[in-house]
Amino acid sequence: MKFWRLYNSAEKEVGFVPQIIQPIFQGQYSDQNQLWNVYTGKIDDSTIIPKGHLHKRANFTDLMSDGFLNNQRFVSNKLRSIIEKYPAEGIQFVHSEIFTKKAENIPVSIIHPFQTNRLFIDMKRSEFQIATVFGEIIEEKIKLSTINEFLEIRENHINESKMYEDISLHKWISISKLVFNEKVDFEICSVFDVMHGGGVGYYVSQNLKDDILNAECTGVIFREINERYPN
Repeated sequence: MKFWRLYNSAEKEVGFVPQIIQPIFQGQYSDQNQLWNVYTGKIDDSTIIPKGHLHKRANFTDLMSDGFLNNQRFVSNKLRSIIEKYPAEGIQFVHSEIFTKKAENIPVSIIHPFQTNRLFIDMKRSEFQIATVFGEIIEEKIKLSTINEFLEIRENHINESKMYEDISLHKWISISKLVFNEKVDFEICSVFDVMHGGGVGYYVSQNLKDDILNAECTGVIFREINERYPN
């Protein structure tokens, strides 16, 4: 099956990027149970779910960019209802609201990626890259055979980074060329540690892509799975 990477649009239709600004939330920004600080793992009852203001020049779309979430995305309930018709791997939804310049509140949802099914990834045909956290390439086009090799390198980088206060010395391994196994079968999933898009990618099947486009959802961009957007 053909798969696509889903991005939120930066085209004229959105009006302004980021569309959602000024989060409304309880507690402190640095609280670990704030949604933007939940990097992996499912959202639970203790998670603080933010609301947001729509920028005065931005348009409301079915998929929206924001200036404060961490790889989560605001989505319309229309888009959520389409996605929820399909089996999902590693994502969940929570309810939220968006406030417009006219003080209207629009019920929306937030999509949250919480894990990667690494069995989906063809490790031998994928490629990997090691770079600093600022993007300086150290090694590129690394070939690995197993997920354990990848996880071992990543764990070594995490431990090594703890030795340096200078974050410019911190290294990270990411997937520079993602290849899914030929027999993989999913409709939508999240993949962590990919290049571009904040390090987390959303990938959808041809079936789901067609359904979203046929419903004329706005704010969505589909690209080849290793294609960067915006370029």
